[in-house]
Amino acid sequence: ILLMGAFFIGIIVLVIAFGTQKEILPIGSQLPKIMFTNFVDTNYITTKNKPVMIMFFKPACPYCEYELKIMNKRINELGSEDIYLITTERSFFSDSLYKTMENLINAGNVKFGLVAEDEYKEKFGITATPAFYFFDHQGKLVEKIIGETKFDRLLGLIRRTDGSKHQSGGLN
Repeated sequence: ILLMGAFFIGIIVLVIAFGTQKEILPIGSQLPKIMFTNFVDTNYITTKNKPVMIMFFKPACPYCEYELKIMNKRINELGSEDIYLITTERSFFSDSLYKTMENLINAGNVKFGLVAEDEYKEKFGITATPAFYFFDHQGKLVEKIIGETKFDRLLGLIRRTDGSKHQSGGLN
């Protein structure tokens, strides 16, 4: 009984410790300076006075693959917001999924990139995929979604951050 009591107390302490940790990138945070490469050059994700959507994905994630395929198919609905599709896995850029993303690859406002996993985790705090971050034109985080979501919800958030009056519906 003493052993079970100690076990439960340990669990409670762990839950409290994890529950009180400060969130690394709360809503209202400024876009962190994060470097990515597209194999031609190295850049930083910036707002350039326009909204930004960042999608962090892993190639082996089936939800990420689904989200990327939908975005590729419906690219014309995404508008002119800058979209950064970033991963920590170099292998993605040589696999068959990347090669099917022709619409996204050729879109002027979409950038695929490779980031260092340590840097991403330090600045965003979460490595769950897919993860979407929406920053307004001033670089303030206005929304984040961790996990699979409906494309119409993404469109609604993109339109909200760029100030469009027309919002799509859709729930997570």
